[in-house]
This record gives sequence, structure tokens and C-alpha cells, in this order.
Amino acid sequence: PHLPPLQNSMHALWFPLFTLSSVSMVLLNKFCAHEFRSPYALLGFQNTMTILLNAAGVSLGVFSVKKFDAGQFRMFVLPTFLFVGMLVTSLYGLPYVSVATTVVFRAVSTCLVACGDYMFFGKRFSRDELVAMALVVVGAQIYSANDLSYHTTGYLWMFANTGCFVASQLYEKWAVVTVDQSAVGISCIQNLLSLPIIVAFGGYMAEAPLEKLEATTGWTKLAILATGVAGCSLSVCYMSLSKFASATAISLGGNLNKLLSIVIGAVVFHNPLSSLQVCGLAISMVATLAFAQKGQLPPWLGGGSPRWVVGGLLACCAVLPLFEPDVRVRASSRVSSIVHRIRAGRGVVVPGGGNITAYDLLRAGELTEKIARYNRKAAELTAKSDAATEELKRILSAPGTVNAAGAAPAGAGR
Repeated sequence: PHLPPLQNSMHALWFPLFTLSSVSMVLLNKFCAHEFRSPYALLGFQNTMTILLNAAGVSLGVFSVKKFDAGQFRMFVLPTFLFVGMLVTSLYGLPYVSVATTVVFRAVSTCLVACGDYMFFGKRFSRDELVAMALVVVGAQIYSANDLSYHTTGYLWMFANTGCFVASQLYEKWAVVTVDQSAVGISCIQNLLSLPIIVAFGGYMAEAPLEKLEATTGWTKLAILATGVAGCSLSVCYMSLSKFASATAISLGGNLNKLLSIVIGAVVFHNPLSSLQVCGLAISMVATLAFAQKGQLPPWLGGGSPRWVVGGLLACCAVLPLFEPDVRVRASSRVSSIVHRIRAGRGVVVPGGGNITAYDLLRAGELTEKIARYNRKAAELTAKSDAATEELKRILSAPGTVNAAGAAPAGAGR
């Protein structure tokens, strides 16, 4: 159905701003985490900006909060520690990993939160939702196993970030339904409680943010300021979109933002993605999208269960390695070894047991023929190179030829 003109204009205003704020926040955080190694100072600035924005929104009547009391602050002490831990581990890990890696870890975090929902809150999931969660994990495994930008330190920080995120989400789910406070009020409580924690840990780590800030370039200072603006803008976008847009539309917008962040981040930060990484990432994103839609894909992806779309992506994962040069070399040596053992009349050792099938032998024969063709071409090129070298030697040794020093060879001109 067609949307009313007012709602159309709201979509045209807030969704582009949502995308701009989300993508900017991801890219700016990665840039600042790399250039300004004071994560606690950066978080303190961002959280202060959020508090000021919330206060301005409440005073202008844009946001509403309920009456605060000491019990609400006590309730959110533990989730605030988790909240700070989640943000700090993210800033520590971002310099080592690509934007795509953070997206994959967040997708896995969603599955872990769902498991916590089942264990602690008794939530039940349909078969399609369970399939979607399993496919998220499969895609993440394919991605991480082929990550060209893999860094052990970065992955350890992202695992810590995942643990903080999952624990924070589960605790907040319980606290939000227990505490009588609005979303903006909860945001104010968490950000206010986070400031003394950030100051204490920043002092303990001896960050010296002012000295580091003076040593940075003007672009870094501008990026730090922009993170505060982008964070505030993103908070406003979420609150505004929740008033007129459906949860499905917001979820789709969030996935689009992730995709744009991955593409732009790969170009800006020079984090290339292999073909298998792209397939694993696509599987996780499609499965996450399906999980958010009760295990069903949106109509523009064909609707229904994601298993067919993901099945095609898994097939690509099986085929794409054949086009990777290093994989071709390993496969060629493995096939040559198999064929050699077969021709020598010895058995073939197959990992996990089993026998070589007729199809395996046929495929081995085809690959062996290709290897032989490549070897013949290499031999032809080598022969041509040798012939050209001999011709060059003959020309240089001919009487009257000037050598590299500019003098005629001995005996020339006699």
C-alpha cells in the first residue's frame, strides 16, 4: 500500500540520515581507534555528547523521561560496566580487524543472545529461526577461516567484545522490564554511570589524552569531534524511526548500513576480502536478516526460508577455491600424489577412511591433463626464452658490436 505523503517525507528524511550516521560512526570509530590510542578518553567524549543531546531533547520536549530514583541507578551499575567493556574492547580491537569482521562477530552475538533468551527467559524459536541461527554460525566460520586480515590480537578483543555484548543485552532485557523508565531515561542513566568508570580506568591506564590529542593531525581531531556528532545523530535516528517505521524496515536499514560500511571500509582502510570471505559474510548477513524476520526472507529476496539462498552461497564456497591460485597449486600437488600412488599400484590414504570412487579418479585424471598442458606450455615458453637468449648472445659477440662500456670488442675493426 502507498504511504501517506507525511510518512513518505519522514522516510525520505530519517532513513538516509540513519544510513549516514551509522556508516559514519563505524568508519570514524575505526579511524580514531587507529590514530588516537586513548579509547577511554574517546568514549568519555562520545558519552558526554550523548548526555548533552538527551538533556537538550528533554528540555525541548522532543524526548521524555520518567522520574529518576536511586534504585534505577543501582540496577544499572553492572550493565554499565558491561556497556563500557563492550565499547572499550571494540575500540581496542578495531585497529587490528576489518569492518567486515566486526559485522560477522555481531551476527554471531545475535545468535548467542538468542541462546540466552532460550536459557534464561524461556523463549522458543521456530525451526526456520533455528536454521537461520545455524547458518549465521556456518557463514562466520567460512569467513574467519579465510580472513585475509586475520590478527590474533584483534580476534581476542572481538571475542571479549562479544562476551560483554551478550551479557549486557541479556541483563538489560531483564532490567528494562523491571525498571519503570523510558528508553531515553535508561540511556541517560547508563551514560552518566559510565563517566566515572571511564575516568577511573583512563587514569589507571595513564592514557594522557591531551598530550596524544596535541600530537594528532587536524583530520584526527575533526574525526573525533565527528564521532560525537554521529553518535548523537544515530541515537536520535533510532528513537525517531521507532515512532513511525516498522521493526522490519529498521532491520533492513541496519543490514544495508552494514553492507555499505563493509564496502567502504574495505576500500578506505585497504582490507581486501577473498571470494570465500565474501561468501561467508553473505551467508551470515542473509541468515541474520532472515532471523530478524522470524526465519523468513523478505519478498525482494524471494521470501520463504533462507536455506535455498544460503545453499547457493555454500555451493559458491565449494567452487570458488578452484579459482584461487594458491588453492590450485595445493590441489595440483595433492592430485599428482594420488595419481602417482595409483600408478605405482599402492593404496590411497583417504583422511577419515573410505575408498577412492570412480568420480574421484575421473576428476583426478582431468586435473592431471590440465597440469600436463600447463607444463607443456611452460616448456614451450622456456624453449623460446632459451632461443632468444642464445640469439642475444650471438648478436653481442658479433664483430663490430659495441659493448656496454662503449668500446668495441677486442679485435674489432681489424
